[in-house]
Amino acid sequence: MTNRNKILLGLAFLAIPMLPLQSHSAEVTTHNVKVEAISIYESGLIYIRTNPRPNGPGQPGFGCSDSFWLSISYGTNGYDAMLSGLLAAQHADKTVSVTANDIPSGTYCKLSRLITDP
Repeated sequence: MTNRNKILLGLAFLAIPMLPLQSHSAEVTTHNVKVEAISIYESGLIYIRTNPRPNGPGQPGFGCSDSFWLSISYGTNGYDAMLSGLLAAQHADKTVSVTANDIPSGTYCKLSRLITDP
């Protein structure tokens, strides 16, 4: 292999991480749900149980099998705002809309959007 080919091969490997990653996850929004329970772990991982259960999880086309809980992880964009909104909705006994984002091979779907209902 010539030096030129080695350099081109090296550049190709460097460029691979710059390729855009495509997400193939499903996403569905469920409206008018109440926040029944919020389980918060010291790691910052949060599980949310709603009533009724969110649409999508546990249904065909979703890899996350548990239809009982949604999750958000500490460090996720909007973590503080979502937690505040969830707590406020729960304590005020108000409904919200939640968007469940399928995480391939994950047990719980990720809460990717929270909308406070009027």
